[in-house]
Amino acid sequence: MKGLYRGSGMTAKEYLSQIKLLDRKIEQRIQQAEELRRIAYGLRSPEIKQDAVQTSPEGDPIGNAVIRYVDVETEIDTMVDRYVNLKHKIIGEIHELEDPRMIDLLYLRYVKYMTLEEIACTMEKANGGHYSYDHTRRLHWKALKEFSKRHGNVLKDFPKCHSNATFERDIM
Repeated sequence: MKGLYRGSGMTAKEYLSQIKLLDRKIEQRIQQAEELRRIAYGLRSPEIKQDAVQTSPEGDPIGNAVIRYVDVETEIDTMVDRYVNLKHKIIGEIHELEDPRMIDLLYLRYVKYMTLEEIACTMEKANGGHYSYDHTRRLHWKALKEFSKRHGNVLKDFPKCHSNATFERDIM
């Protein structure tokens, strides 16, 4: 939905897509933590020589790996808190729309990460049939437009390059 907002704000699509983006970042950090955990547990204990005494903390690869692992785990916890708050906020904003079809479509697309093709096969018409892909695409566009009208002030105030501090303040 390019062009709906003036200034540095996000489009409705960019704003709603933040849930998935943050989810991906969390998954990548979890993978990083798993690698660090394997390194921390997979290293041999250092050999101690009676002649040499080493006082440098750099000589403790296990300790350093554990410290990095704990730091990444702390970062993951913070990111998960932000994710939960953002998801709750966006679901609430989607639910403020009045058309149940638009609510369902935006929820399935941006909270459940379904493709428009999957949504077309999932959503049922009043007569029990399913929507075509083209109809689903048009309804998606209308839903984004309606979301923009209802929440334009949020989108204008939500810059594309969002700092973590601002991001946390806005979603908590």
